Amino acid sequence: VMPAQWFLISRLALLVLLGTVRAGPFSPRSNVTLPAPRPPPQPGGRTVEPVGGSPSSRLYEHTVEGGEKQVVFTHRINLPPSAGCGCPPGTEPPVPASEVQALKVRLEILEELVKGLKEQCAGGCCPAAAQAGTGRTDVRSLCSLHGVFDLSRCACSCEPGWGGPTCSDPTGAGVPPSTPPSVSGSCPDDCNDQGRCVRGRCVCFPGYSGPSCGWPSCPGDCNGRGRCVQGVCVCRAGFSGDDCSQRSCPRGCSQRGRCEDGRCVCDPGYTGDDCGKRSCPRGCSQRGRCENGRCVCDPGYTGDDCGVRSCPRGCSQRGRCEDGRCVCDPGYTGDDCGSRSCLWDCGEGGRCVDGRCVCWPGYAGEDCSTRTCPRDCRGRGRCEDGECICDAGYSGDDCGVRSCPGDCNQRGRCEDGRCVCWPGYTGPDCGSRACPRDCRGRGRCENGVCVCNAGYSGEDCGVRSCPGDCRGRGRCESGRCVCWPGYTGRDCGTRACPGDCRGRGRCVDGRCVCNPGFAGEDCGSRRCPGDCRGRGRCEDGMCVCNAGYEGEDCGVRSCPGGCHGRGQCHDGRCVCDDDYSGEDCSIRRCPRDCSQHGVCQDGVCTCWEGYAGEDCGLRTCPSNCHQRGRCEDGRCVCNSGYTGPSCATRTCPADCRGRGRCVQGVCVCHVGYSGEDCGQEEPPASACPGGCGPRELCRAGQCVCVEGFRGPDCAIQMCPGDCRGRGECREGSCICQDGYAGEDCGEARVPSSASAYDQRGLAPGQEYQVTVRALRGTSWGPPASKTITTMIDGPQDLRVVAVTPTTLELSWLRPQAEVDRFVVSYVSAGNQRVRLEVPPEADGTVLTDLMPGVEYVVTVTAERGRAVSYPASVRANTGMAGQRDSNQGIYGLSPEGVNRVAAPRHPKPEVLGSSADGSLLVSLDGLRGHFERVVLRWRPQPPAEGPGGELTVPGTTRTVSLPDLRPGTTYHVEVHGVRAGQTSKSYAFITTTGSMGWGVQAPELQQRPQELGELRVLGRDKTGKLRVAWTAQPDTFAHFQLRLRVPEGPGVHEELLPGDVRQALVPSPPPGVSYELSLRGVPPEGEPSAPLIYQSIMDRDGAKPGKPLAQPRLGELMVTDPTSNSLLLHWTVPEGEFDSFVIQYKDRDGPQVVPVEGSQRSARITNLDVGRKYKFVLYGLLGKKRHGPLVAEAKILPQSDPSAATPPRLGKLWVTDPTPDSLRLSWTVPEGQFDSFVVQYRNRDGQPQVMPVEGPERSVIVSSLDPNHKYRFTLFGVANKKRHGPLTADGTTASEQRAESLHPESPVQPLLGELSVTQANPDSLRLAWTVPQGSFDSFVVQYKDAQGQPQVVPIRGDENEVTIPGLEPHRKYKMNLYGLHGRQRVGPVSVVATTAPQDLVEETPSPTEPSTEAPEPPEEPLLGELTVTGSSPDSLSLSWTVPQGHFDSFTVQYKDGDGRPQVVRVRGDANEVTIGDLEPGHRYKMHLYGLYEGQRQGPVSTVGITGECGRSLPPSPPLSGPQLPQGHGSPLLQW
Repeated sequence: VMPAQWFLISRLALLVLLGTVRAGPFSPRSNVTLPAPRPPPQPGGRTVEPVGGSPSSRLYEHTVEGGEKQVVFTHRINLPPSAGCGCPPGTEPPVPASEVQALKVRLEILEELVKGLKEQCAGGCCPAAAQAGTGRTDVRSLCSLHGVFDLSRCACSCEPGWGGPTCSDPTGAGVPPSTPPSVSGSCPDDCNDQGRCVRGRCVCFPGYSGPSCGWPSCPGDCNGRGRCVQGVCVCRAGFSGDDCSQRSCPRGCSQRGRCEDGRCVCDPGYTGDDCGKRSCPRGCSQRGRCENGRCVCDPGYTGDDCGVRSCPRGCSQRGRCEDGRCVCDPGYTGDDCGSRSCLWDCGEGGRCVDGRCVCWPGYAGEDCSTRTCPRDCRGRGRCEDGECICDAGYSGDDCGVRSCPGDCNQRGRCEDGRCVCWPGYTGPDCGSRACPRDCRGRGRCENGVCVCNAGYSGEDCGVRSCPGDCRGRGRCESGRCVCWPGYTGRDCGTRACPGDCRGRGRCVDGRCVCNPGFAGEDCGSRRCPGDCRGRGRCEDGMCVCNAGYEGEDCGVRSCPGGCHGRGQCHDGRCVCDDDYSGEDCSIRRCPRDCSQHGVCQDGVCTCWEGYAGEDCGLRTCPSNCHQRGRCEDGRCVCNSGYTGPSCATRTCPADCRGRGRCVQGVCVCHVGYSGEDCGQEEPPASACPGGCGPRELCRAGQCVCVEGFRGPDCAIQMCPGDCRGRGECREGSCICQDGYAGEDCGEARVPSSASAYDQRGLAPGQEYQVTVRALRGTSWGPPASKTITTMIDGPQDLRVVAVTPTTLELSWLRPQAEVDRFVVSYVSAGNQRVRLEVPPEADGTVLTDLMPGVEYVVTVTAERGRAVSYPASVRANTGMAGQRDSNQGIYGLSPEGVNRVAAPRHPKPEVLGSSADGSLLVSLDGLRGHFERVVLRWRPQPPAEGPGGELTVPGTTRTVSLPDLRPGTTYHVEVHGVRAGQTSKSYAFITTTGSMGWGVQAPELQQRPQELGELRVLGRDKTGKLRVAWTAQPDTFAHFQLRLRVPEGPGVHEELLPGDVRQALVPSPPPGVSYELSLRGVPPEGEPSAPLIYQSIMDRDGAKPGKPLAQPRLGELMVTDPTSNSLLLHWTVPEGEFDSFVIQYKDRDGPQVVPVEGSQRSARITNLDVGRKYKFVLYGLLGKKRHGPLVAEAKILPQSDPSAATPPRLGKLWVTDPTPDSLRLSWTVPEGQFDSFVVQYRNRDGQPQVMPVEGPERSVIVSSLDPNHKYRFTLFGVANKKRHGPLTADGTTASEQRAESLHPESPVQPLLGELSVTQANPDSLRLAWTVPQGSFDSFVVQYKDAQGQPQVVPIRGDENEVTIPGLEPHRKYKMNLYGLHGRQRVGPVSVVATTAPQDLVEETPSPTEPSTEAPEPPEEPLLGELTVTGSSPDSLSLSWTVPQGHFDSFTVQYKDGDGRPQVVRVRGDANEVTIGDLEPGHRYKMHLYGLYEGQRQGPVSTVGITGECGRSLPPSPPLSGPQLPQGHGSPLLQW
């Protein structure tokens, strides 16, 4: 690049512009080379020597550093030496025309470029002063040839001696040495007298130009299109004329045309820009090139102008050329007719070679027109039109390949007739998509997707799933849905109905649609006539009318209490008979209103003391003279032998002759007298010292009070119930405290102004029935009762019994009240409240995961339902880290939580050793200090014999020795503590005495069942007999032998008792006499057990048997003797006696409480519901404390069931319906109910498979089996978390060939006909049915038994009748029959039948005979099936059945073509209708409802399609399940 800004050489200018320039219309580089005799001396410039080193060709370049973007244009002008530069004007030698022309062209290009640059610079690049030359065609005036234009300043940098904006002003600073000397201010050559000199510059006259005006000027200054040389324009290329104003043509059009505006118009025959070429005709028609006036045509064209199509090789002289194609002579062919032709050109079966056909493979004949087959199809097919029609089983072009089914559906390769499928496909013809891992054998593969068996999901059935994902209505646990309350079903998709509608209806979306005759939320009630008219409730088919109504349907206004039969009811009001009054005639009027001497209660006078009679009008005598006299005006006239105010005192014979006193008719003689009347005199050997008082008897030398008196001298008369502590006993009568009344002060009376009452002394958590009645005068108001439950009490005596660094062991005494749970809470080290729930039967727990050395405050409360007791709290510190376990709390921790050091002690009693004489040393260190006393009992462990014993020691005792034990004998030792009247839990152990010094454990004896327990004496009953109780294992003994021996008595008393009793009454020994009781258990087979021995001495007061009575204890609660509505509860009391018992349970009416006397051990509970499960809770009441509870559960079953406690039992298991991949299992459950079932089997690989089944099911289909394989199935029943069974059955799946043969290409779909009852017995029904079309593999009859549980009876396919056994008499059943065909189930067809009554067996009814049964009330109608019987383009015909009853009317609902609902009403006696105004070819869903007594039943639905206009639908092959009979040209749907 030649960098320069502006430089002028030999009157020629060179312009180089650098900077950011927009794209212009000029080239980035042009070169014009000129000689440079005087380069301008510019700093930073360099001299460039041209190649050749000629000084005249030396160039000068400048580089200007510009902005970001620079465009550099460099022009070089070289004047050849021959140009004659430097010669005086007029003496220049002539320049060759070619050089001058070339120089001219280059200069013109330069001037055009400079002009373009100046136009761009005019937009503001240069100031006005720097643009003086704007509009001129040269740049000579920019710096007046005396300077360089500086782009950075946009101004001229003048040479020395010149100044001004354009360097046109001489400054007189001198001129360069190369300039000729001249006078300052003079002009060159004095302007040759052809101009004037202005400031040293020539201003030429017109016609002259140049620096010295030495050159003539040119016309129009050559118009910028040339240069003026001595007055003559040297025009640029493309211009001509004196002033270069005309555009010129190249080479003057070569003298072969005229020039018009710079373009040649050539003469004919010439062409080109300068007319220098010869032209061709029609431009060779664009099909060739023109060379020197002649066309050289493209291949395929000819002619002077290439306008004719030519033929190849001139058609070889064997044809003619037409439009470029050869029309060959006969016998020749080819593009150029150069080949011999064949007959019919060999058709498409070969090629023609030198006039003969060479046929392709598969063609033959002279003209190759005959098709042939490869290898004649190998004899495995026939040849048709050249293709082999292969026989079945072969394929290929020559039938040489064994074919595969469906050609493997292009999804595999065929190898010897078998498909080898590509990955992802399977099947004999590769027509099925393969499934991942073959669905793991837990589903079937359908089109590459696993359709998993029930209970599995995932891409490969590898995940145990729940049906429908439990529909968001439950949680999935091990593949089974645990539904939320209110939902049921395997997928929780069904709204659960209460009690499963009790088998008396069907469950529809959570609501029971009850069968006729039943009603209620759970169909548990028999429907009542007229629904009781809304005036009562229906219970078991009978109306329980609301108050004020009566009658079978509560249609009659009733009177209160039915007037109690003591009056007539008129429109709800009682007209009472005489002697009765009140709103309900319930009040009996008393005669004369009891004469104001008594209280009238139910028409009977309760007379005050001293009065009697029907109207209390008679004065009475005290105690009615004890029936020992007559009453006369209130005074007793005693019979002979009696005396006293009430004739209560017997008179003595001869009034004891004054020698004694008369006590109850017996003479108590003075000392020295005896006899009936004290008439005999005798010494006082056996008399009581000092004699006895009037109310005393002398017995064995001691005075004993007569009955009804007490005190030291028998002077105090006793009162009933000791007045219950609410009054004072005076002379045998209770003087009750204020607020109490009654003979024993058992009634509390409060003022009429009171509205509250505080009753104390009740038991915690106990239900009480409180009755309040108002009393005015002698009239009692109606009672108001309410059942109230007291608050439950909390745990007592909370202690910490063991401590480790991370645990605390707690113990407490259980409360008296029944509780649901204990709640233990404490605050953890992280300040988080921890809450633990402990079962109600526990009396302690262990807190784990605690921090070592941290103090905890532990709180324990009891909860029952929403009731919470008061809390019990204790403080305790965990042990330090590294410390061994220690026992603290009650052993080393005070109740307030203050720690103190104590040696670790074992919390339970332990044997320390045994002495040589057999004594055992027992440590009570763990119990010391926590009980008032400790009781130890021991006895020999059978078969060892010997006496047992009992020992009571204080609660502070550390060790105790059990004396008088036999050496080498195994003993059972039991230890318990007693505190505040309550007994702790027992600690029992077995040990053996001996001479070793230490007890020897005998664990093997501990495994032997303990046959007999303990023998106790509880006390005397009211009759004075001794009550004996014992414990024994249940169901072990058939009888018990109880023996009482009194050594000083008359003999031995023996009794043989049943094996289920645990108590007995024996005669009471005399006071102070020793006695012995022995008990043996007699098993059903074998020898009697070792006896239990009890020895004691009868107390002298006769009340207690020698030792203190133990705290009463409840034993076992059992349920026996169940009936259809009742059962018997039986319980035992091993120790002590209770005042009374309370039985609690809940029935349909709510909680119930049954009180029982303390002497009873059984109670019958009645009015129970069949099928309801009951929980019975028994408490024993002693004083103000409640003991227990005992709990037993029972379910009331129908009388046909043997017992409420009968466990469920599996019946039979069999296998039916074999298919290549499935088998059906069916089983029976003759007794009880199971929660669920489990089916187990092994697959072909020997892997165990498990299939769970819901409890109500009685059959299941086991799928994903292998064809023609034998399986063994095992069935278990699960009830109450216990497994029953198993049942075992074998079954073999069908082979694939059999499956294909069972159902040929178009099998006849079997149809079920009619199901009828041919015989009805009290316990069975006989069913018969028809199969009008086809045959079934098997049948299944389904029904619900009396408990509402579904039952399944499988039947072979060749049978058409069956007897259903095990039914209840006179009960209605709905039987459903299904037919099984392959893997499809057809049906059901149903029939409703009633078993015969118990005393009546129906004869076989005729289908046409009328029923002879007693007329029953109208049954609620039922809708049957809805079918489409006809179809047309604008209507559908419907028909339906009503299997039971009659409807008042029907409605048909559907949606029209626009989706709007439509309703069509139909009369009740109709069973068909035609729905019109429908759209052709449209699908409609029809819903049928039945209306009965204002209630809507249904719907039953069906789908029908109207016919299309102008044509009918063709018949379709039968579908699986539904049948499609032909009718009216359209298929009709029925199922």
